[in-house]
Amino acid sequence: MPPFLKVSCSRRSVKVLPQPTTPDRAISFPDNDSPVLIPTTIHPQRHSFYKETLSTTPSHSKRKIKLASTGYWYAKISNKGHAPVEVPINIPEAVANLDLSRNVAFNHIRQQNNFAQTITKEELLSSAREMDAKLAECGYEPENYDSRLKEINWRIYNESTDNFCDQNQELKLDKLLHIVGLLNVGKSTLLEILIYSLAKQGYRCALIVNDVVAQVRLASLFSHGLGIPATPILGSDRFQQLEKVYEPILSTKGEEIYQGATHPAWRWFNPICPLLALVQAEEKWEFGSEPCHNLYQKVNSINQNSPSDDDEGEEEETENNKYSTCPFYYQCPHHQLERDIGQSLVWVLTPASLIHTPIPRQLLEEKLTFAEAVYRECHFLFIDEADRVQVQFDEAFAPDEVLVDASGNSLLNQLGIKFANAIYNSDRRPLAAKLIADAKKANDFAQIATDIILPKLHNQPKLVQWLGSTPFTGRSVFAHIIRDILEPPLETDNQQTQPKLTRSERSQQRQKRIEAGLPPVEERQRRKQLMQTLERFLQAPLNRRKGGELSDLAFTLLSGESDQVALAEIGDWLKRWLEAVNISLTDKTQFEEATRHLQFAILVTVLANRLSFVLDHLSALMRSQVIDFHDTSLSLVNRPPRDYLAIVPSSPVGNILGFRYTSDRRSHSGGKLEYFRYVGVGRYLGLAEKRRKARTEGRRRQEKMNQVQGRGVK
Repeated sequence: MPPFLKVSCSRRSVKVLPQPTTPDRAISFPDNDSPVLIPTTIHPQRHSFYKETLSTTPSHSKRKIKLASTGYWYAKISNKGHAPVEVPINIPEAVANLDLSRNVAFNHIRQQNNFAQTITKEELLSSAREMDAKLAECGYEPENYDSRLKEINWRIYNESTDNFCDQNQELKLDKLLHIVGLLNVGKSTLLEILIYSLAKQGYRCALIVNDVVAQVRLASLFSHGLGIPATPILGSDRFQQLEKVYEPILSTKGEEIYQGATHPAWRWFNPICPLLALVQAEEKWEFGSEPCHNLYQKVNSINQNSPSDDDEGEEEETENNKYSTCPFYYQCPHHQLERDIGQSLVWVLTPASLIHTPIPRQLLEEKLTFAEAVYRECHFLFIDEADRVQVQFDEAFAPDEVLVDASGNSLLNQLGIKFANAIYNSDRRPLAAKLIADAKKANDFAQIATDIILPKLHNQPKLVQWLGSTPFTGRSVFAHIIRDILEPPLETDNQQTQPKLTRSERSQQRQKRIEAGLPPVEERQRRKQLMQTLERFLQAPLNRRKGGELSDLAFTLLSGESDQVALAEIGDWLKRWLEAVNISLTDKTQFEEATRHLQFAILVTVLANRLSFVLDHLSALMRSQVIDFHDTSLSLVNRPPRDYLAIVPSSPVGNILGFRYTSDRRSHSGGKLEYFRYVGVGRYLGLAEKRRKARTEGRRRQEKMNQVQGRGVK
């Protein structure tokens, strides 16, 4: 019988109670008979209680909107190149007493059963003619949907004959449907006509496209040209999105601004912030940095740091309770896009907005991303350029980044330049902000560790060979050292005379080595015990109180001591550690090799720890606008919500995080260091409606059961 689990209210406190001495069976299995419940005096109704709990889907957690009241409020803002400043805001009673209720309700139009739809080519041609007429009436450039559709010669697959049929002119939309064809044959045209035809019948459709420009163009085309309520689902960085769409879209339609006409899509990028009129200081926030949900009052001691986007659970709820929402929120023109979303019949998304963007607070209190909202609220999901989109899904769940290479575009090179430009071109005033100071220190330590690691990888082929082709982390390098100490590699004198093997023979030989090399249980336990002695250092390598002597060694390496001095200190520690764990290592060559590998392991651990700190806080650093990160890759920063892990299969190579070094074979000198994080196969997001529903409900039921057990029910 497994041990009982006791789960308290905090998700970080999980205690495993000892296994009871006598089995506490709930069900007996008589011979050749059905299972029978065993009566119990400990909560006798628990079986029905468990059944009811597991059969009921728990509701989503909710975000409460607390509007700011009359009085003085404050917001933290950061203008580019300057430290964050506190801005006072005086909210009069007239503003605080505005309508406090939502003025737009979310339009729930999808029923529980989503039936298949059949549409004929003639119906699509009729819709195409309507679309051309509406665009001409609104003064749009002609899209020629009718003529383009007539040129499409479609062939529909017949499952019963396992062949394609030219005569069938009916398209059945049921479950998963592929539309395939060569470039520029009209696949996207067919999608747009399909969406128009379905949306005018009242069906809500979601369309995933590659980029923000296509997103805004199509949403504006449907909404302002075809009369179908449509909106682009954009992320939080509205300023960056405006930069992308201004030249290709917003500046191409409408008269000059002084003549009073603008592109209709400007309603989604409205720069007007009514709260600016109430600011009692010269400092103002810029477009895209509005403190809509981050107003606070000075009551007792409040942590005035901006809340992180990645906060979760109770800690997030506690932190957010300190902040209130702007009283203009429900009427604010800056949030017009949110109100349009609730009434739209067409949602145009990118892979990033599908995965990361949450449903706006004024539409739903429930915490949902649009990935879940699409499956709950849309009748149809269309993916244009599906091959590109699935690559973007994969990259979201398995991002990798070149940390260092010969170019100046690699991540660590860019971070070093940007921190230097921001700090060393100033009077160091930005370092007064704790986040900026901590991030700069983390970047400095990561850069120093990299400066020591890479020359070793460039100039020591034996070290690269020892690491092997598999990715490595500080933990894996330490484990490799322990394995070498406990199990010295066997030397073979005839390696040069071994015959060349075929791929099949090499595969068989590798399989035999794996099977023969599986350590016994005792040895695995011994390795685990030795790793536990290093655990505190692995968790906090630059915290002397936790990491102890290994942390002292880390600071020695980072302080610029010569290799000779550093290796001598590492060797002294290794001797003491081996004595403490009762291991004898008499071979001098092996001891020196273990010392060098230990130096490398310490540096990799420091690099991973400090790099993770910078990446975890990069979003907050970007919001501070002290350092210009606008052209920095965020593939390692924007992590998918953990909810998706229930429906996304693990990566084929395993869910791993680490480094990989690749030598430059062309020049036989140098190489590149990559950093990656694999958490799953992202393309399954496009196939996971049933799987998502089933597993999400199952996960929530398990969470609910954990809460039940936390109340003491066993």
